[in-house]
Amino acid sequence: MASRKIPSNPIQPVCFVGEGPFFWAPFLWASKEKCPGRDSGRNALLVPEMRKARHARPTSRKVYSEPCYFVFRADPACTYTGLPKTTKQSTLGPPKLLRVTMITEKGIVETESEGDTQDPDEIPIRDRRVITQPYDLVVSSLIDQIAAKTIYLRPLSERPAFQRRYVWTNILSSRLIESIALNVPIPPCYLSQNEDFELDVIDGQQRLFSIHRFLENQFALSGLEVLTELNGLRFHEIPAKMQRQIKTHTLRCVLITNESHPEIKFDVFERLNTNTVPLNAQELRNCIYRGALNDLIKDAAQYQPWLNILGKKSPDKRMRDEELILRFFAFQKLGLSSYRTPQKHWLNSAAKAGMRYSNLEIKRLESTWKHAIDQSLTLFEAGKAFRRPGSTAINRALFDLLASSTAHIDPAKLKKNRSEFLKRFKKLLADSEFQDLISRAVDHTKRTKRRFELWEKAFKGVL
Repeated sequence: MASRKIPSNPIQPVCFVGEGPFFWAPFLWASKEKCPGRDSGRNALLVPEMRKARHARPTSRKVYSEPCYFVFRADPACTYTGLPKTTKQSTLGPPKLLRVTMITEKGIVETESEGDTQDPDEIPIRDRRVITQPYDLVVSSLIDQIAAKTIYLRPLSERPAFQRRYVWTNILSSRLIESIALNVPIPPCYLSQNEDFELDVIDGQQRLFSIHRFLENQFALSGLEVLTELNGLRFHEIPAKMQRQIKTHTLRCVLITNESHPEIKFDVFERLNTNTVPLNAQELRNCIYRGALNDLIKDAAQYQPWLNILGKKSPDKRMRDEELILRFFAFQKLGLSSYRTPQKHWLNSAAKAGMRYSNLEIKRLESTWKHAIDQSLTLFEAGKAFRRPGSTAINRALFDLLASSTAHIDPAKLKKNRSEFLKRFKKLLADSEFQDLISRAVDHTKRTKRRFELWEKAFKGVL
């Protein structure tokens, strides 16, 4: 578990639970292996003093000889619930796999213990190839291809939808232009080629849009440290010789071709974003697998009863709700028998297959989705659907089970059997095996199939 510092910005106190002391503080360092407070082979915690400063630093170090094996690690963007409420250290028993509910900024899904544990039944992906080729472009050609919609670049188009908004300042943009004028090497850009031979900018959006803005005279150069005489000038005002130099400058680009294996291509996109704000799996699918199903998922995410379940006014900006919807469609189209890990590759397969769905199939799936959500709300209130009792976050395992069961059920039958369903649901949640199956490693193949088996047995004759 990597060390992580939680800033002292106004967030809820964060808890680390394990064998030995239990603490909470505005922020702390913690690690099962090496950490800043490690001393003489002992696990350590840095416990900061309460500080008013916005970015207070740890001022108090306490080292404990007791082993501290943490059940989970905190995310600085999240708060956590479901833990003992205390303001002082206390002693817990032997380490246990505790259920922890992670509340993100909007609160969508539970996190789980052992969430990153590899499935022992995971099927390795063989014969995966990524095919790249150089795609060097002179600046003027790049601008022409963007205008002709051969290359798609945000914010000039709605694609690629996963890209962040433009954030560079005019000073940063100016220094990029200065680097080009001085022939200083700049990092390559990465483009993705789809089946229609259109190109999306995967990495390099800020640089390319900065160049586009300058050639369109949208800002004057500023903050230049070498070519200071150009400060205050727009493109049309700089010398003609330098205009030609910039327009004929070659930009190094790498093209990931449409011949690449879709799953290894997906992995490449993940790696490209490792050193920046990482894109999650669904944001990457949104780029790679555009088409009929992807459009349906976006529409399904705006279905008002679904938004009511999430407690949101609009779909999640990070598309975590859309991944839940894709899970639903994957079980509907591919079936439980096809399920495999890593799950992201199984979902990729579902997303790719859906790119070419007919209008008739899309309408059928849309109807199935709405029916599943509506009937789920027959059984539960919006704030309780797909959740454990008392939880505010959706449990992915319960979502899969309940949504799959209500997708094709007769509304009259469901309404008639509601009381019996709730009785059996309560009994099933009390079952230790089932509770374990929905609490950790929920995406493992054998555990997923066993979970469906217990569910079907529990509600036989009711659903």
